[in-house]
Amino acid sequence: MKPTFTLIAALLLAPLAALAQERQTPSWTTSPVRAPRVEFRTFPSQAAKATVSFHVFTPEIYDREKEKRFPVLYWLHGSGGGEKGVTPLSAFFDRAIREGKIPPMLVVFPHGMAASMWCDSKDGAVPMETVVTRELVPHIDATFRTLATREARMIEGFSMGGYGAARLGLKYPQLFGAVSILAGGPLDLDFAGPRAAGNPAERERILNSTFGGDLDYYRAIHPITVAEQQVDAVRGKIRVRIVAGARDNTGPLNRTYSDHLKKLNIAHTFTIVPRVGHETLPLLTALGEENWQFYRSSLGSSSPPATPISHRLLVTDYGANRVCIVSASGEIEWEYPATTPQDCWLLANGNVLFSQSTGAVEVTREKKVVWQYIAPPQAKVHSCQPLPDGSVLVAECFMSRLVIVGRDGRVAKVLPVKSTPKVMSHQFRGVRCSADGHFWICLMDEKKVVELDAEGAQLREIPLDGHPGGLVKLPNGHLLISVWDKTEIIELDANLKPVWRIGENELPGNPLRIPMGIHRLANGNTVFGNYIGHGFTGKQPMLFEVTPDKKVVWEFADHTRFKTVCQVQIIDTPADPLKGEVLR
Repeated sequence: MKPTFTLIAALLLAPLAALAQERQTPSWTTSPVRAPRVEFRTFPSQAAKATVSFHVFTPEIYDREKEKRFPVLYWLHGSGGGEKGVTPLSAFFDRAIREGKIPPMLVVFPHGMAASMWCDSKDGAVPMETVVTRELVPHIDATFRTLATREARMIEGFSMGGYGAARLGLKYPQLFGAVSILAGGPLDLDFAGPRAAGNPAERERILNSTFGGDLDYYRAIHPITVAEQQVDAVRGKIRVRIVAGARDNTGPLNRTYSDHLKKLNIAHTFTIVPRVGHETLPLLTALGEENWQFYRSSLGSSSPPATPISHRLLVTDYGANRVCIVSASGEIEWEYPATTPQDCWLLANGNVLFSQSTGAVEVTREKKVVWQYIAPPQAKVHSCQPLPDGSVLVAECFMSRLVIVGRDGRVAKVLPVKSTPKVMSHQFRGVRCSADGHFWICLMDEKKVVELDAEGAQLREIPLDGHPGGLVKLPNGHLLISVWDKTEIIELDANLKPVWRIGENELPGNPLRIPMGIHRLANGNTVFGNYIGHGFTGKQPMLFEVTPDKKVVWEFADHTRFKTVCQVQIIDTPADPLKGEVLR
């Protein structure tokens, strides 16, 4: 029995030995782990005043698709160090990606030492929280092809790492859109839970080394305290799960933490997994589809689309207040904040022009504003268009006018529009200037489209059975119009006779809701936005491409990361809107 006793004692004392050595000479680097698709990396840390190491897993597609960007999972290990977990965890995620269970992503394994608790130590010797949040995350985004948005970052951890994920995830919602707390601990304010009670020496060492022997400091930065401080910042804005095994003595305190989040009205899921103890991979594996669904909903679409997108897109997400470039695989490549944006254009110089309720903005891909028009305070803007001379056409609701704005941001020309809407905010929607210099205006509230000449004189009026939302003047003289309350898209010939139509129920299983922006492609297909506000959010695809014979080529229904897409431009084929090459 003596050899067995010696082995058990060695295993129990190993974390203590590691911790004691760490406090004598804290090391910010580990030995490299050799594993498929895993790299050992370092960077100079100003906070730690040392070189800091980490490991990172990249999926196979990262090497094949050189322009593609990827979401990132930050994995925080438990006490004792994380090197041993890198190989099995990276293999676990690699297999899941290959099998299509989760989206391709990077997995970053920071070095959290033996017992940093993923926080800044009270004495400042180990500023772990600062290193991870202020240095590592920006370093990863600058070094790897990531989707550098909170929606594309998730933080997850086990045991001490679960404690760290709870703290950092809720404290920094501007960095992380999802938090996964696996068997987190310690999750009590007295640091007296079953694991601490079972190993009082380790508890004292951690309390002294990380928290300076100060229970008040421990409580001040505890996940319970962070949750209370961050209620308004995280409520309804972050996805959280808490998981523990039924045979894990951390389970009761994880349940208590879940109960506390419920009292704070912080939405989350709580799962106790049967027949699992304090073990990482058995816990994740036993979750089954629930586990994959959490990764998909946090870092990708909730389910793989039946008909994947076949183009890169520029879209306005009206409900999420942003303009986005979306890759052909459905990932967000670029985004920019905007106030209820509706219209958008990718210009030949690579800049993005968009309208928002307060005016119109042109911004570079580096997110520098290079042109801006601020409409009068009483105006509301839903439409804009770049013109060949570099000026921009803007339609102003409440002002009953179109304005042409020069490169200096000043109004160069005003075109009054005869209009008497009942609801002024519904006065204009889609407004376009055609190649002959004429203006085509969707007078939405008045259920008609009007054509003005270059000086603003009305040439004709086209009455409709419903409220027009979008309009395109085609090179053959036809008009393509989306009609909101008729839930249809119609194409009228030069004599205003209907020659093509998609009605509400013509796409099997996908009734139209509020058709909006339209883009007619060179192959004759039509891409259009299906605005799903007003009670339909999350229930229908937001974009479709259909052939002339009304076959669906692809649909876009990522309700996890998008709310209400209304305008779209296909951008994978070079085209200059100033030359009339973009029919939208």
